[in-house]
Amino acid sequence: MTVDWSKFFEILTKSSPTSLFKFKFYKSAEIESFKTFFDNWKDRQPMLLQTISNILYANADYFDLMKRSPVLHSLHDMNYEDYLG
Repeated sequence: MTVDWSKFFEILTKSSPTSLFKFKFYKSAEIESFKTFFDNWKDRQPMLLQTISNILYANADYFDLMKRSPVLHSLHDMNYEDYLG
């Protein structure tokens, strides 16, 4: 199944209650989709975000975006494991 992350994040941002802030995704979105999601989330409660995937768009740009994002609560437990699923 292919996910249109940009559309998904747009719907999530527009229709979610203000009390929603915990997210866990079992597939990773493209970095551009996350950038837009974070930009649209900026006036809301900081989020707790967890991504789990065997195909992770994990590179320096991805982690840099996560570190710089003002909408994420914290990154104290952030790590990356390369594995085949």
